[in-house]
Amino acid sequence: MAIVILGGFLIVAVMFIQFVMTPLQLEEADEFDRQAVERDMERVKNYLEKEEDDLSHQLIDWSAWDDTYFFINDENPDYVADNLQPDMIANIQVQTVILLDENGELAYTAGVDRDDTPFPIDKAFLSSVKEQGNKNHVFYEMHNDEMMMVASHEITRNDFSDPSGFMMMGRVIDDRYLAELSDALSVDVALASEARTAGLTQANKVVSEYQLENVGRSDAITLSVGADRAFHEEKVTNLKKFKMMAAIGFILIALMIYFLFKLLVLSPIVRLAAALRAHDQTVPVKRNRFYRNLLEVKQLENEFFGMIQDVQRANDDMTLMAYHDQLTGLKNRFYLQKHFEGFVTSSKNKKAVIFFDLDGFKKVNDTWGHEIGDLLLKEVAVRLKNYFPQEQVLISRIGGDEFIAVVSFEREEELLEAGSELKELISREFILGSVSAHVSASIGISIYPEDGTRLSTLLKKADAAMYEAKAGGKNKVLMYKKLVEAGKYLQSERLKEDSKTALKNRELSLVFQPVVSGENGHIIGAEALLRWEHPEIGPISPELFISMMEDNGVIHEVGKWVVTESLKQLHQWHNLGHRYLRLSVNFSKKQLLHKYDFLAHLDKQMKKYDIPPASFILEITESEVSYYDSDLMTFMQEVQRRGMKIALDDFGKGTASLHGLRKLPVDIVKIDRSFMESIPHEKFNTSMLTGIYSLLKQLKIGVVTEGVENKEQFSFITEQSNSNMQGYYFSKPIKDSELTEILLNLSEKAAGRLPENVYPFPKRESTNY
Repeated sequence: MAIVILGGFLIVAVMFIQFVMTPLQLEEADEFDRQAVERDMERVKNYLEKEEDDLSHQLIDWSAWDDTYFFINDENPDYVADNLQPDMIANIQVQTVILLDENGELAYTAGVDRDDTPFPIDKAFLSSVKEQGNKNHVFYEMHNDEMMMVASHEITRNDFSDPSGFMMMGRVIDDRYLAELSDALSVDVALASEARTAGLTQANKVVSEYQLENVGRSDAITLSVGADRAFHEEKVTNLKKFKMMAAIGFILIALMIYFLFKLLVLSPIVRLAAALRAHDQTVPVKRNRFYRNLLEVKQLENEFFGMIQDVQRANDDMTLMAYHDQLTGLKNRFYLQKHFEGFVTSSKNKKAVIFFDLDGFKKVNDTWGHEIGDLLLKEVAVRLKNYFPQEQVLISRIGGDEFIAVVSFEREEELLEAGSELKELISREFILGSVSAHVSASIGISIYPEDGTRLSTLLKKADAAMYEAKAGGKNKVLMYKKLVEAGKYLQSERLKEDSKTALKNRELSLVFQPVVSGENGHIIGAEALLRWEHPEIGPISPELFISMMEDNGVIHEVGKWVVTESLKQLHQWHNLGHRYLRLSVNFSKKQLLHKYDFLAHLDKQMKKYDIPPASFILEITESEVSYYDSDLMTFMQEVQRRGMKIALDDFGKGTASLHGLRKLPVDIVKIDRSFMESIPHEKFNTSMLTGIYSLLKQLKIGVVTEGVENKEQFSFITEQSNSNMQGYYFSKPIKDSELTEILLNLSEKAAGRLPENVYPFPKRESTNY
């Protein structure tokens, strides 16, 4: 290990030198090289500027001369013979002489190369310099692939008077000229080109380029200066020496660290290992003379063993936490997955997975709070552990109010009998501190290996059986094989998939159940109810498909569709003159996941169809309301802030409803139809309903009594309260066209009054709806 650490140290040091320090040093050297070549380029520029000045002054001597002036004005015919012979032009170190008359036309041209040989001047060159030669300046132009420095000046008398045309002199800047320049300045200078740049780069040189100014018709003319990378090469050499010295130094330091580490760290650890072996009474401890005693090592040994014990205890605690549910103490899903295969193969007996789901747990949790809910789960766990023999079962809580028991059995009758006993066991009263609560259990059973050999498969099928048991009325036991035999499972699975596309396939529709005034028998509103007509199976129960849509996530879009269609229909009824009508729409708590989108959609549709806010009622089922759910409370308040109404649907299913009613932001309470089943014959329900009417009147909360089925119930309600009513005694849920027809056929005098079966009754104090 020590060697590995030292090796790592050396590798890090070498990498630092190679990849951090070396690039920084070379970058600095490269910068020095760039500055050096830039200085060389400045010298070249200064040299050319001096050449330009010399050529310009020489040209002035010739152009501001009476002989030249008279020649250009046709008064000196011997001028050329006397002054511009080839040898004379060569003596003044120019290669071209051009004279233009005062009209800019060529009066004379001569070309002499550096070997005193005359040459014809290119027409394109002449054409370009004629354009450039109309002012006093120096410019550059290409002549037969060679650069030429050209000076231009007006032709005048000796005293610079009476300008008459222009005279130009050109000096070739060829390779020979640039070579002389390079020798004079001790620099490498030439015309720039891609080949030259590539060559200099390959030769490990640094390059600087300078684009000449005052260029005529030609493209840009660029000079290139190259220089050796002297600083770079010197830095590379110095770095090589430094790396060699650093390597030697690192090796020496590493060796020294190694010996110190071995002496001060490794040796005590070796002795500690020996002490650990001695603790097992297998190897004696050999003491080193370097140390007088093993006091420090002994202390370290004691601490080490204490740490081992602490780690073991912590590991045991972590294992317990990993495999057990922290609330109930039962095994959890992870333990079940890990030990399931071993359990089912431990004996030849058949095995079954029993899936429990508590009916009514959510209501207990929402009504009394999570603390009471947790106590209930603990008590359920105690009852399960007391019921099952521990050595023959795996009991697990897999989440929420769901429990699993993997059991051994011989006959299927035993399973059904156990299921019935468990159902009865869980339905007994729970005393939770000062609270008395009742729940039941929906139970699904799958069998190993008939229904599957993998835990995930068996759980899925037991869950499907439990789901069907719950959908069939709750507090039931159902085996998966019975579900398959009846064909219900496949149909249920199909419906789950089809419910995702029901809206898209236009299979959903709305029906409307009228709400009747308890004051005068008029129709004052209606509740919009969702229906699904499956193209092959037929009508599907809302209790079944609503929960499916909540589970698969389409409930939000369906809810928005219901709002749109309901408000559209209410708009039509208002336009027919029935502006007193109010419409209520049901809201699922699952829609809270998209509450802001829902509210935005609601606002948009209310504005689109010009619906007064007070005409819209949002119904929320009492079982979905938690007094501790801040999101739901905020949502309900947002609806009320817009002037719309909140109705608490199915009120009174639990005795705890009255306890928390004062905390809820509701405008209307819809009393559940379960109260009406025994009204007015059952004394307890009759008394309770009368008390609810009285309480809601004091709280100034509107009331709608659902489930009014006969004349006796109707009479009882009208005598005891001003509650508005809804039920089959008045009308079943009907299509919008049917309700429209009822409204249209009523006479103007009795507008809003239902047909014959609704009897007038004395006017009482109105209850706001």
